[in-house]
Amino acid sequence: MIKVTRKGLTLTLDAAIIPAQGSADVPVQYINDMDAYKDYIIVPKIGWYKKNGVYSVAIARYSNKVFKIPAEAFGQDGIIFIAIEMTDPKDAAHIEVTQQITARCTPAPNGTVILPSKDKWQKVVADFVKQYMDSEFETPASELIEKQKEQIAYIQNALDTGAFIGPRGPQGIQGGTGEKGERGERGDSGVITAANGVFTFVGDAAGNLYCYYADSAAPPTFEVDENGDIYMVIPG
Repeated sequence: MIKVTRKGLTLTLDAAIIPAQGSADVPVQYINDMDAYKDYIIVPKIGWYKKNGVYSVAIARYSNKVFKIPAEAFGQDGIIFIAIEMTDPKDAAHIEVTQQITARCTPAPNGTVILPSKDKWQKVVADFVKQYMDSEFETPASELIEKQKEQIAYIQNALDTGAFIGPRGPQGIQGGTGEKGERGERGDSGVITAANGVFTFVGDAAGNLYCYYADSAAPPTFEVDENGDIYMVIPG
């Protein structure tokens, strides 16, 4: 739809040529400036030259931010003039008129043909689309939907019963040994607690030998022979 925008008292049109629509009025969307004259009464006025050269002016029908250029304005190729008259609702004597804009119009090729109304056109198109969809797509679409439902049911049943899980295959060949990892840090030394009657010998890094025993037990008896060997004497 062609658009006319008002900013103050200036109009702009988004099309240089306005084509005719047979014998029907041509709708134009009106975008109102919300900063000035926003509450004024809108009266679009259309001017054009007739075939006999007489200049004619008509008030366009305006409703729901759309006004219609009368079909009579497209009787011949020429210029259409558009202006917006605005009346103050609080003072009928206060009238503002925008600057006039022009656009070229193309003549109606079928001026004697009466086009159907908008509502009738919409119904004709809607009936055609419904008939086409029913005849071309309804049966195939319903069949595809049923097949899809069957596939979903089959897959769900296979998942529930484990039908997708096959027999276990043979074990594969063991891979080679990987590289040896780095040596970890040395842990803390453990605490040795000897039980009664049990002796524990521990050697340290300097070569010293220690004997651990419980406090309640008598310490063992050691002897050293002439060769420097240590013996522990166990009572018979």
